Amino acid sequence: MRWLLLMLIALLSGCATLLPPITELTAQALPHEHEFRRGNLVFHSDADVSENHPLFLELASFPEQVCRSLELPVTDKLIHIYLFRDRVSYEQYIQVEFKDIPSRRALFIKRPATAPTRQDQLQVLCFWGDRIQDDLRHELTHATLNGVLHEVPLWLDEGLAMQFEVGMAAQGKNLRVLQAIEPAVTNGTWRCDLNRLESLKEVSQMSLADYQEVWAWVHYLLHSSPLNRSMLLSYLKERLRPGAGASSLNMANEEVALQLHVKKLLAERSAWPHG
Repeated sequence: MRWLLLMLIALLSGCATLLPPITELTAQALPHEHEFRRGNLVFHSDADVSENHPLFLELASFPEQVCRSLELPVTDKLIHIYLFRDRVSYEQYIQVEFKDIPSRRALFIKRPATAPTRQDQLQVLCFWGDRIQDDLRHELTHATLNGVLHEVPLWLDEGLAMQFEVGMAAQGKNLRVLQAIEPAVTNGTWRCDLNRLESLKEVSQMSLADYQEVWAWVHYLLHSSPLNRSMLLSYLKERLRPGAGASSLNMANEEVALQLHVKKLLAERSAWPHG
């Protein structure tokens, strides 16, 4: 029952979650016909795809870019990406491996260390779809952070993944999320509370509105001022060592500033080159 609960958490969020070690059945069911490596990414695919596909060329340096953007040590841990040929085959695998638990478009899974490697295995599962690029960036952010840091608070893990899923050039400006919160921001009903988000420990506790709010907080911290950015980067660096704990960022008086930051983004979005 404990493992079943952990699997449910993983599938509902796509976040870092410990799962049982890979079984023989699991290894056979995962895509394995074609395999190649780009940087520290190992791609496994059911379809015969070109190793020089623009998607793979861009993603090859993505973990390094995430680390450098956050001033974290660059990880050399391997991340295995399993690409299913279509959604049907992806969901069939999920149904076999995880029974009747509903899945997301992509998943990041952290499996505990086993001999002989004695290292956690970082896995991303995805299928070829219209949003594969965003999906892979999102899950690779999870994999990168969990490969470098000893502990990643839930709100920050999700907020950073939503920053980087749009690509480095976008500087975290997630138009999809911004449009979703626009009505509430405009009519004055959008509420934000980082202390509450910091108290959430399970992804099952997070609503869609919470995901949108963590994106806003992380974008505000990274892009509103050098002081806020420095505060967040220092907070991340603390998690490079074991036992950092779950300290708070103490942003209780920043709600108004966050609201103004989001309104500024709404006013500027027509000039975004990627929009």
